[in-house]
Amino acid sequence: MTFHSIIGSRSPGGRDQTTDGVVPYSSAHFEGALSELLVRSDHGVQRDPEAIQEVRRILHEHMAAAATATSPRAALSSPPAGVR
Repeated sequence: MTFHSIIGSRSPGGRDQTTDGVVPYSSAHFEGALSELLVRSDHGVQRDPEAIQEVRRILHEHMAAAATATSPRAALSSPPAGVR
């Protein structure tokens, strides 16, 4: 299964020391994410314009993969070419 990660960070310090005020980066980070974006935000990162734009990017990427997939299951299991 592919997944993406958007993580809030209250301070621009190193990733290992950052937190959104509730969850430390070390608990929010998952190996294997297709993409990970750190957004300068608190725990309510879903309200941040940068996070919203990233969700849009991910959805457009998924739509493009689904449009070219040979089956619905293929669209979910393999990332499209050029994914960061």
